[in-house]
Amino acid sequence: MNRAEPGRAGQWIVTALVGLVAVARLIFLYRLPDRLLVRYIPDDAYYYLVMGRNFAQTGRWTFDGVEPASGFHLLWGYLLAALYRMAPAINLQGIILVTGVVNIGCVTLAAWLAARTAARLYGDGATIGIAIVMLSALSLQWDVNLMETAPVLLASAAVLDLLCRTDEATSRWSAAAAVGLGLFGMLARSDFGMLPLCLFAMHFLMAKRGLSSRTMTRISAAVLAGSVLGLAVVLLHTHWISGEWAQSSALQKLLWSRQRGYSSRLVLSLLHRFFLPSENSGTISRRVEWIAATVAFGMLASLTAGLWKTISDGDPKRRAMVFGVVGTILAYVVFYRFNSSELQNWYVANLEIPVALLAAGGGRWLVERQRVLSLTIAGLVCACGVWFSFEPPLTYQAALYGGGVYLKAHPELRPVGAWNSGIISYFGDGEVTNLDGLVNDRILPYSSAGTLATYVRQRDLKTVLDFRVWFSAGLSQRAGDANGELGRCVEEQMLMRANGEPDANNPVRIFMVKPQCRKAQVK
Repeated sequence: MNRAEPGRAGQWIVTALVGLVAVARLIFLYRLPDRLLVRYIPDDAYYYLVMGRNFAQTGRWTFDGVEPASGFHLLWGYLLAALYRMAPAINLQGIILVTGVVNIGCVTLAAWLAARTAARLYGDGATIGIAIVMLSALSLQWDVNLMETAPVLLASAAVLDLLCRTDEATSRWSAAAAVGLGLFGMLARSDFGMLPLCLFAMHFLMAKRGLSSRTMTRISAAVLAGSVLGLAVVLLHTHWISGEWAQSSALQKLLWSRQRGYSSRLVLSLLHRFFLPSENSGTISRRVEWIAATVAFGMLASLTAGLWKTISDGDPKRRAMVFGVVGTILAYVVFYRFNSSELQNWYVANLEIPVALLAAGGGRWLVERQRVLSLTIAGLVCACGVWFSFEPPLTYQAALYGGGVYLKAHPELRPVGAWNSGIISYFGDGEVTNLDGLVNDRILPYSSAGTLATYVRQRDLKTVLDFRVWFSAGLSQRAGDANGELGRCVEEQMLMRANGEPDANNPVRIFMVKPQCRKAQVK
């Protein structure tokens, strides 16, 4: 792996493209009004905004101002809280701009590190695999967003780059950097630790057989140690907030997956979407999907050939890196299988850099044989990814925005609860009780028992503001209302227009809790 800076031009081209597209998307998002912006920013991101604002104002991590909420990743949560502390009146566009600059810095640096690692592992031409993954619609839509994705990408890319550059002359400062990267990654996302665990396991096993250096094993162990330290910080932080060691949100997601049945299909689908247009691109998406699927198949075939060449012809350290990356992806497939019911597109954070490095192996194999054709196909795939990244992936959230604006104009609906509560709370001036348990550490006992009506009664909620589907038979168990009591305790009403007519175009509904269901004694 001691190549003399192979593929420097490719590294800078990929880095520049990722950075320029990220800047273009940031400008695009910044210029959108709130009613359109909500179609790009997931409801979970507004959880961060509301909790960060509350923490800056009160010093408590809470979503509704009453219940504790530990369901967030620390680095991003505290970054937003610090932003609110410095600028309490900052609007959504201002937050997009400030966090977008941070995210662009993280993503661009991650792209440069990943391209450099790919060039060291495979040689010149490998960077087209990095480009295809990092310029896919799936990546671009979530890398520069109000979620924690970008710092996780930077942590992953930095860890793999550090290991790739490790040799026998590596100093103790590299070990200190490795510990810091492990800590940084875990604070960025609390399931980041799978990467350092798999890398250490692979290097340890291969070092035992003389197939990897002991120095690389020590550095990977240092990254793992930093991750363990980060995990301890997360556990202590959770206990400080709620008195429990495990995040209630994580337990809630496990409950949903257990109720629905564990599956790896959604995880594999998430990996597949790196090579497909946006799933919300309609007719255009359907027309080009077969082309993208063909490209994905070709990349898979070339990836297999490229990895076989790397494993059989590469030096031991390079082989250990490839095995470590493959093991990480497989481990996440198994790990996310137990969270398949709540697997979101921004979960690509932990998978993107490992997948990109594998795609780089396939890209190198193709470039060696058909350079012009390979670069042309890669350019077309990247162009499709950039184009579709400007499509709104969350169009249904426009209704939640309408619900939040309505709540702000009708304070008589309070106290109010919602399952999809992020957007509604942010635009409704807060104090919305979260009912899905992701940012409410007191919901889990009720949702697991199917007695959410008891909690609603206990909090004396006057209304529930959300989609009707939450009261359907198919979602009643996931909604925490398995016994159906809450559904029987509410009366549905439409939102009203300014002229007093029912707003039939907004699927968000007002569910008034019947008086007899609000004042009963809770045992």
